[in-house]
Amino acid sequence: MTLNLNPQELQTLAELLYNGLLPVFEKRAQEQAKIVKRELHCLTVADVAQRLKWSEKTVLSRIEAGALKAANIGSWERPAYRVSEADLTDFYQRHRAGK
Repeated sequence: MTLNLNPQELQTLAELLYNGLLPVFEKRAQEQAKIVKRELHCLTVADVAQRLKWSEKTVLSRIEAGALKAANIGSWERPAYRVSEADLTDFYQRHRAGK
């Protein structure tokens, strides 16, 4: 399919597409940004310990045992773990269900 448009028609078409689709894409982008922000909000070991009213050592042992998912943003020699809100919620629900 070939469209033979003069420059004015092409510009008009581009403006219609831009004005019609831009709000849709902006809304979608804002929705996705909210989801990503919520999913990527991470807590330090100290934050998790404070929320669970545990010691940092206990939180670290749960992370190292694999019971609590965490990302190491440090090095192997000096780990710096971060726990996502979603992973903490999942851990908490599993922990509470076990009681």
